[in-house]
Amino acid sequence: MPLKYDQHYHPVNFMKITTEERDALDYPDDGTVIFNISNMRNEVLQQGVWVPVTPFNYTDPDWFETLTIVDGEITITGSGVYMISPESGDYDVLTNIHGGQLGDRIVLLPAPIGGASPACILLDQSGIGDGDGLMGPTTQQAQLFTDALAPTTSIGSMGLELAKGLFFGWETWFVLGTEGLPLTTNLLVGTANAGYPDLIVVGTTPGGELGGTWASPTVDATHSGSAHHASATAGADGEHTWAGQVLSGVAGTTTQIGHTKLYNRTIYGSFYARPESTTVPKLILGPMDCAGTFVKLTIYSRDVAAESAIRVDLHKRTAANEDSTTSTTVFTTQTNRPTIAAAHYAGNTTTFEVPTFADGDWLSFFLDVDDSGITVIYFGLEFTPG
Repeated sequence: MPLKYDQHYHPVNFMKITTEERDALDYPDDGTVIFNISNMRNEVLQQGVWVPVTPFNYTDPDWFETLTIVDGEITITGSGVYMISPESGDYDVLTNIHGGQLGDRIVLLPAPIGGASPACILLDQSGIGDGDGLMGPTTQQAQLFTDALAPTTSIGSMGLELAKGLFFGWETWFVLGTEGLPLTTNLLVGTANAGYPDLIVVGTTPGGELGGTWASPTVDATHSGSAHHASATAGADGEHTWAGQVLSGVAGTTTQIGHTKLYNRTIYGSFYARPESTTVPKLILGPMDCAGTFVKLTIYSRDVAAESAIRVDLHKRTAANEDSTTSTTVFTTQTNRPTIAAAHYAGNTTTFEVPTFADGDWLSFFLDVDDSGITVIYFGLEFTPG
């Protein structure tokens, strides 16, 4: 068995000599220990041969004592390294450590080293005030983990180091180098573990509507019962213009092509209403810079209409007929034409028998009656492009 910690911490100084001086010693006894300054290591004489002093082997159970928890307690013999086994199963709680002297330091390791069992040994501070308690004034607990679990201890994945002191009249074992895991900490884990009560088990891989891994989670294509999106692509015949943009599977209308709203436009103007002729246009507009659909034609007179109503007709002339007088009314029903009644100032219509016009068409305004007097007619022609 190797030397355990010196329980009273008396310093031990070995001879510091070179290899040449070591070999010149007169009849050294087996067990003599030196510090060889030639190779900077401790050496011990065993059966007449100088060998390096082997560091403590935490993976070899022959190097330390094994203690089994009984009713939450163990009893040690002094400073040293101890392997702790649960009373049964793969998990146990250690509440008291008896034995030893004030100032002793011990290392507790979970058993078996490097194996999958036990999952952990939990050190509980509830034994303070009743014999040899644990961890003194701390309000936290600590765990001994096997190598297979993630440790947060002062001795890597192997265990905890404790020192025995006096706390308010009680002998208490204090954890050195760590305060352990607080009971109020919630941890996400892949597998449940009875050794820690605040684990939130999420499984080894993301679940629910998540996929992939915790290192690289993904979102399912369908979640909350829906894909939450609809794919849309431009059709093969779709041009990126107001009139030509097409979204596959989406029907366009006169006011909406694909999913793009086309807002109305209004042309404003005025002309003299001269009664001497109803066949000569009073105003010609064009050519139009886009195709469109008529929405509303409003007319307004600066002076109140006199003996009878003022009625306005609207014609369109195609680009092919721009070098002629040929035009066609958009109101085949005369009563649908905008009219300012006698003693009134304004009138409008939204009924067009020929509702559309083409890009390049010309628009002509005519008077529809010949006894309206001389006045100025203001108009607003609203249409939807497209």
